[in-house]
Amino acid sequence: NPVNDMLQLYIQADVAGQASFDITGSAGNILFRFSENLVKGDNLIRYPLHHLLPAGIYFIRVYKGGFTLTTRFYKR
Repeated sequence: NPVNDMLQLYIQADVAGQASFDITGSAGNILFRFSENLVKGDNLIRYPLHHLLPAGIYFIRVYKGGFTLTTRFYKR
């Protein structure tokens, strides 16, 4: 799960629509927020991190249609 320069998320969407993403620090503070339009089915979301975050542990939270998913990642 380590991330070097590019965070990649694979998302399976039941319906097309916009999803919101928050990248947070370990204390829960929101560092970045962005949105992406998802298609029904498989989606690959790529977000560049090379100059945005120092090495450490972070969380990404995904919001779409009342659904929320949070997962941890490590930035090298």
